[in-house]
Parts: sequence; C-alpha cells; structure tokens
Amino acid sequence: MDEYAEYYFIREPQAQRVDPGDISAQLALKERLHCKPFKWYMEKVAYDVLPSYPIPPKNKVWGEARNPQTGKCLDRMGGIPGPLGVNGCHGYGGNQLLRLNTEGQLAQGEWCLTPKGVRVEANHCVKGTVNGPWAYEEVSNMYISPVCVISEFFLQFLPSILSDPPRSHGGIDDGWLARAKGASI
Repeated sequence: MDEYAEYYFIREPQAQRVDPGDISAQLALKERLHCKPFKWYMEKVAYDVLPSYPIPPKNKVWGEARNPQTGKCLDRMGGIPGPLGVNGCHGYGGNQLLRLNTEGQLAQGEWCLTPKGVRVEANHCVKGTVNGPWAYEEVSNMYISPVCVISEFFLQFLPSILSDPPRSHGGIDDGWLARAKGASI
C-alpha cells in the first residue's frame, strides 16, 4: 500500500502493533512482476473513491474508553446501527477500540459514534466527512461530548455516560477515561 499504509493505520490503529512477519517473497514478486504502486491504483483505477471517502485526519488518541468508577468500557456490542452499550473492559480492542481523530470524529472501525438525544449511537460515518463533535481533554485524560449522554439500558450502574463538563450524579458517572493504547499516529 506504499504511502497509503498510514491511512490504514489511522482507521485500524491496533494493526500497527502486529508483526507482519517476513514479506520479502511478496515484495520480490511485486518487483519481478513490475507491479505499479498503490498510489497509481488510487489515481488511475479508484480515482472516484477519495471524494466520497477522504483521507482521514490523524488520530489524536485511540484505545478503550473506561469509566473510572465502574471499570466498564464503552462497547459497540456488535449491534449496528444502534446505541452504544457498556461492558467489562477486556483489553482486546474489537468493539471496545475507539479512535478520536484531530477533527473530533469518534469512531470504532467504520462506525462513527454520534450523540443522539441522551445516548451515543453507532452508525456508518456520513459519506465524505471526517469531523465530529468530540474532543479529548489532555489534562483529565477524558473524552468530552457536546451533550450529556445517558445510558438507558445500563441505568442501574451507569446513570450518565458523558457530559461536558463532566457532571456528578451520584459519583459513578465522572466521565470516561481514554485508556489510550497510542496517541497521534
């Protein structure tokens, strides 16, 4: 993927920690067949992709979003489209691996996380957009939302998911810590 590898790692940040092993045979085959670079493919064959799916901004932070009071993490729970849930933090990424880019887009894979009323929903990212309403507070290490978001399904242990500024409703909802596995790519 040549210089486009950077953009893959922005979208799938955990992949940069995977050792691809010895790929010398594949690189030799590429050279022997005189394969064109991936950039050529993007410009000549898939020239219409970038206007609809622009190159994403770099990630500001990525990893799990853990509530420091409950030890639970935001989790897409595999349900799309729909509201986020919370679950025990497992540290394996997957539906709990979130990334926040420098333009405020909070996403999990190809699913953008957007405030909808009093909850956060995961939906396909709007075609052609790379920005969003989220922020990351360096000092507190917390994700910041433009609205206070309530978890309806998990009210018994998590009255408030996110708020800006983080507000207390009994001490259990003091925001979500960005337990980052990495910072800016």
